[in-house]
Amino acid sequence: IGKLYIHIYKYITGVSFVGLEGNEKEKVVVIGDGIDVVKLTTILRKKVGTTEIISLAEQK
Repeated sequence: IGKLYIHIYKYITGVSFVGLEGNEKEKVVVIGDGIDVVKLTTILRKKVGTTEIISLAEQK
């Protein structure tokens, strides 16, 4: 998972936080401004397999 964090920070512009969430740490949380969701989804699919975007919201 550490390599996944580095990959996200390296290739996705605007990321301010990457972490795991959920009872079994099965959800990746990415927070930032102006994140390219398509690019993020592509990276996650290559690194962890099936990927589903659960929510998108403007950071306040």
